[in-house]
Amino acid sequence: MKQPNRNISLVMFAGALMTIIGAFSPLLDVIHLKVISYADIGKPQLYALIACAVLAPMLDVVKSRKGAFVAVLGVWGALCWPLIRWQLHLEREHGFWGEVEKHVTDPLEEAGEHIAERLFLRIDDFEWGGYVFLGGVVLMTIAALMGLRKAK
Repeated sequence: MKQPNRNISLVMFAGALMTIIGAFSPLLDVIHLKVISYADIGKPQLYALIACAVLAPMLDVVKSRKGAFVAVLGVWGALCWPLIRWQLHLEREHGFWGEVEKHVTDPLEEAGEHIAERLFLRIDDFEWGGYVFLGGVVLMTIAALMGLRKAK
């Protein structure tokens, strides 16, 4: 009866694939001016998100369920990093360079600075890629939790 473990791996793989595809797909409609993807606004976090999304199914296949769960937590951490940074008051450098950065910051980056907050509060602004992205992250989380339950 190896079927349940295989199903968990398939759900994890499908969630990771949906997350990666959704990250590069149209995600949000910003004030009806431009449709942006997560790749447009979350460059540093994008690399961590993709790495964790690729790592989670690989760890799941080699039966490292706890490692897959940690990788899924990494996906959530990368997704929520702008909000965490804002909560910890790490948003910008103070002094001269902080003022320079404030004046030359890309408006697209400014519009997407609170992407994690908007993912859950403003679902009506989603494009199709937003639903794929969020669905993939949720599927990965469910598979990781099911895998942890099986590991015990």
